[in-house]
Amino acid sequence: MSDWADVGDGCFIDLDDLVIVVVVIVVVLLLVFLVVPLLLVVLDVLLLLLLLVIGIAARIVFRRPWVVEATGADPLRHTWRIVGWRASGEKVDEIAGLLAHGHPLPAGYEVSQRPGR
Repeated sequence: MSDWADVGDGCFIDLDDLVIVVVVIVVVLLLVFLVVPLLLVVLDVLLLLLLLVIGIAARIVFRRPWVVEATGADPLRHTWRIVGWRASGEKVDEIAGLLAHGHPLPAGYEVSQRPGR
């Protein structure tokens, strides 16, 4: 009679096997819905940073001018094209100081109406 009782034991999954299956399913779901998207976001950010660095380096190497724009109380937008990273930073500081103290801005390469005015 004891042989008949053992026959039914092979039809059911052990609790240990069930736990392993659930853990594997949870790990696969985490990989698919969490880890892979996070890796793609990190790769996107790294690609954007790389493109930014390449763009800045190309602008510096090929001596492309940086565009500095400023607006005062008047409806005009003043634009300067400055060659060089350091020179453009100095121009930004100079223009900011002039605007802060209410002095007129030096003539720029382009003076145009601000959009929307």
